[in-house]
Amino acid sequence: MIGRREMMTGLVGLALVHEARAAAPIETRLAMSVARAIAWAERELDRLLARQGLRDGSVGARLVALRARGTGVYPRSEPGRAAAVADMNAAVARARPVLAPLFPRPLPAAHIRLMPVAEREAGKRGYRDEASYVPDLGDVDARPRWTLTTVAHHETVPGHLLLAAMGTPAVATMPGVSEGWSIYAETLVGRLGLLGALDRIGMLQSLLFRLVRVEAAHGLARGGWSRARAHAAFADRVGFALFFPFDDEVEKAAATPARYAADAAVALALIEGAPRSRDRLLAYHRDVLASGPGSAAARRPLER
Repeated sequence: MIGRREMMTGLVGLALVHEARAAAPIETRLAMSVARAIAWAERELDRLLARQGLRDGSVGARLVALRARGTGVYPRSEPGRAAAVADMNAAVARARPVLAPLFPRPLPAAHIRLMPVAEREAGKRGYRDEASYVPDLGDVDARPRWTLTTVAHHETVPGHLLLAAMGTPAVATMPGVSEGWSIYAETLVGRLGLLGALDRIGMLQSLLFRLVRVEAAHGLARGGWSRARAHAAFADRVGFALFFPFDDEVEKAAATPARYAADAAVALALIEGAPRSRDRLLAYHRDVLASGPGSAAARRPLER
């Protein structure tokens, strides 16, 4: 069986390959790693959804049913959007004291800002600047609070804005590292016990969405999948669109099969490589941010 150190090195190597050959089919090793991660996330979601009284149907169907209950749903209005932004900022603020000791420098100032009405009405997508993230919440009533907490962490701390502040320029521009680190950051928050039951459901849904992108690309490129089958994979596992309609995601996967492979490879390498002991996370994060996820320095915690 491949050890965690070898898996980490191999997955990061695959990230380099896929970034260089964005239209290349996804290697079987990565596809298998993604399949294992999907199976784990589905088992976790099945357990959490059952606790919400949702036991029948696919994970995706139950996520749709959970949203339909209206829990955490914001009104489609400016006050509703302001409330969503306030909740996202509150989630990041609650996490900061727990996250701070796990990183080599003070956490960067990072907050979520409400998008100006003119930008939203012009169709502008969400964006980041040096210290903030501005989400596009035009359809805020389709994004309950439990789906937005993980977005807040992905985009700010410990995700993109932390990487921008602490990662060396060489690391921050490595293939797959920007998104891969931020996917890892979502799971880190969950691992540290900072998410309630509903927010953990949202984190796992987000992880499944990113993994199903790779699964669909592999199925379309090598597995003989039709576009209908790829669409069904998103619907059965993710439930409802988080960023773009599933049809759009399927077309992206068909056009560039390895578009998201580098992101997934780095994310899985970081998740698998992270030491089990919280006491070792500071050293792990310091080494990854300084040297990259596949470096010998980042692998040292696996040998202790």
